[in-house]
Amino acid sequence: MSTFRKEFAISAQAPVGKKDLKSLRKDVAAQFPRLSEKELDVVLPFSGEWNSLKLKQSGTVLYQLTGKPVAFFDLEGRGDIYPSVFTLWTMPGMLETIETHAPVSKHLLKGADLMLPGIVVPASGLPAFEVGAKIAVRVSGNASPVAVGTSAVSSAEAAASGMKGKGMLVTHVYRDSLWSFGGRAVPNGGFKTEEVEACEGGPPDVVAVTAAVAAATVADESSEEEEEEAVATGGGAAAGGGADAGGEAAVVEKLGALSMDDLLLETFLNAALTTLADDKVLPLDAADCYQKHMQISKPAAVQLDAKRSTYKQVAKFFKAQQKAKLITTKEHKGEPPSPPRCPALSCSPALPLPSSPPFFLFSALCHLLNTPLHVSDEQRVNFEQLFEM
Repeated sequence: MSTFRKEFAISAQAPVGKKDLKSLRKDVAAQFPRLSEKELDVVLPFSGEWNSLKLKQSGTVLYQLTGKPVAFFDLEGRGDIYPSVFTLWTMPGMLETIETHAPVSKHLLKGADLMLPGIVVPASGLPAFEVGAKIAVRVSGNASPVAVGTSAVSSAEAAASGMKGKGMLVTHVYRDSLWSFGGRAVPNGGFKTEEVEACEGGPPDVVAVTAAVAAATVADESSEEEEEEAVATGGGAAAGGGADAGGEAAVVEKLGALSMDDLLLETFLNAALTTLADDKVLPLDAADCYQKHMQISKPAAVQLDAKRSTYKQVAKFFKAQQKAKLITTKEHKGEPPSPPRCPALSCSPALPLPSSPPFFLFSALCHLLNTPLHVSDEQRVNFEQLFEM
């Protein structure tokens, strides 16, 4: 059953220093010996800003290059590293791969493990693997893996059993919450909402994963690969959300140009329009607002980190919004006034409209004031496209 079957919350986020990145590269190289040094540079480059995101409850740590989907994750934070499907789409040969039938993929996408009867056995027999080995699974006729996990039995035991019983314990699969967090890209047109089908040709380069890095390695082929992806994905439409990849990339670029202070405000106001729109949610602790509402009210490719803002602390950001009369806050009872703890949050019943607000701010204020929204085409940002509401 997929570890990411349910939505997850991030409890901590920190930059990955050069020393830690070297250690991570060493661990990945050891656990995935099929990767050459050149391929390791593609999936775990030294360039760019890497971040580690620790998940609440499970302790799983995600490793993400700023502006890209999660590349690897450390299951339960104990050094047991797995590649995301995005990384597998870029480097499918890094793991031993088994095949399954397209109809079986329906069950995998719902979080089920892979049973041995659902595995396609080639004429040459199953590839050799031991119990607990990390393996990937793909649909026959589609070169891009649909899931990653560990073998429940060895290949020899599977053959001896007559292919009966459980074959693979799924850790991460296309369309689970980690895939959603990564931006919902697909590698080719065979990746549908309900199942994965055969798709002729090899997997195109996934722009949303490591295009910028891969381009440095295969610069002469980059234009051709981008054209192939446009054809394979039907013009860049992502399964499940119908979002235009080019349009979303443009918005991500615009948001990425904002200061962290502005980005904090943008994500908070979008949360006010969406997950915080129900009055039953309020009041709530500001830490929960930041982790459970603001962090998911943005494209996954955009990093939100209060420590990199001038506020430095989440509590100070919310106190600034109270001063601006966007919200009202209250300290937790029994807590000392200094240092401040994340306050409780509730929406102010009456808010003054600024003279020329950006769309996010204007629409959020209109929502809170229960006022009709009127904006020009130049001001409007397609929330349905950007956030797949």
